[in-house]
Amino acid sequence: MTEPSPVLDGRARRVRRIVMTATVAAALPVAASLVAMGPASAAMARPQVPGIPHTVPTNCVPDVGACGYPDAETSGVPGTVVLQEVPEQVSSGPGWTYKSAGYVQVNGNGADLQGLLIPYDVVITGSNVTLKDDEITQGVVSGANIRGHIPATPAPDPSLNDAVTLRHTSGVTIEDTTISGLIPDSTNLAGGIIDVYGDSTEVTIRSDNIADTSLAVQVNAGMVEGNYVHSEMAGDDGGKIGGIESNSGSELLTIEDNTVLVGSSNGYAIGLYSDYGTQGNKTIDGNLLAGGNYALYGGFNSGGPDTTNIVVNDNRFSRYFYGNGGLYGPVAHWDAAGSGNTWTGNFWDDALAAIPEP
Repeated sequence: MTEPSPVLDGRARRVRRIVMTATVAAALPVAASLVAMGPASAAMARPQVPGIPHTVPTNCVPDVGACGYPDAETSGVPGTVVLQEVPEQVSSGPGWTYKSAGYVQVNGNGADLQGLLIPYDVVITGSNVTLKDDEITQGVVSGANIRGHIPATPAPDPSLNDAVTLRHTSGVTIEDTTISGLIPDSTNLAGGIIDVYGDSTEVTIRSDNIADTSLAVQVNAGMVEGNYVHSEMAGDDGGKIGGIESNSGSELLTIEDNTVLVGSSNGYAIGLYSDYGTQGNKTIDGNLLAGGNYALYGGFNSGGPDTTNIVVNDNRFSRYFYGNGGLYGPVAHWDAAGSGNTWTGNFWDDALAAIPEP
C-alpha cells in the first residue's frame, strides 16, 4: 500500500470528480449517436462549458487519482501527521483505554482518538466517538513502512479480527484513517469497519484508506464518502472479498464518491443484501467500482419483497479486473419495479457508454 502523501488532501480532486461525472451523465444519452458519427464529429460534440473539461477521462483504473477519484494520496492518514503508538507511547485517553487482552476499548460518549497508531482491534460501544488521523492494523507496528511487518507487543486478542467494530452506537465518525490487513502469517484482515449488530446509526466513514480486508465496510445507516477501498487478494480460505456492504434495513445510507476495487472474482464492490430484512432508502452515487462476481448487488431476492428507494446514479464501472465489470456482470439483484428505485447515468470506465437498467 502506498504511503499517504502530505502534498494533497483530496478535497480538490473530489470536487473535480463530481464535475466530471456530471459532464458524463449529460453526455450519455447521445453516446451511441457519437459513435455512429465518427471521431471527428464526436470531437466537435464535446461540451464547451467554461470551467468544465472538454474531454472526460477513460480507463481510470489503476490510476484513479488522475481521474479525481479517491486514492492513496487523498485518503487515510495525512503524511504530515506524527502518530503515537498504542500502548507503547500512549495507552489511554478520555473515554478509551488499551486492554491487556489485546484490543482498544472505546466506551466513553464523545471520545476522540486522533493521531494514533493502533495495531489492535478498536471496539466502540460509546456514541459520538471520533477516530481521525489514525492508522489501525492487526498485530503490526508499521512505523514509517507498513510492509515492515513488525509484530505488536503484546499480541492482539486472537478472537478479534476486525479493525473497528461498532456495537449499539450512534454518531461515530471515522475519518482520514488508514486501515490495513497486512498482518504476519495471514492473507488479510477479516473486517475493516463492521457494525456488529447492524443497529448503529448516524455513522460517518469519510476519506479513509482501507486495504486488504475480507470486508472493508459493513453498515446499514449513515454516510460512506470519499474512501479508497482496495483489496486485490483472495479472501481467507478462498472466501469472498467485499467492499462496502449493507445487510438490510430502511435506514438512510448514502455511499458516494468512493473508489472500490475488488480484485477477487468472488465478492463485490458494493453489496446491498436482504439477509435480515428488506432493503430500502439507500443511495449509491458517483462511485468508481470494479471486481467481484458482480460489481454491485442491488438488494433484491426473487420471490421476496420489493426493495424501495434504492438510488444508483452516476457510477463508473471499470473492466480493469474483468471484462464485465465483475466476473459475470456489473450488477445483479436489481429491482427495477421497486417503488422509488432509480438507475440513471451509470457508465463504463473505458468507453463512457451508458449501462442500461438491468
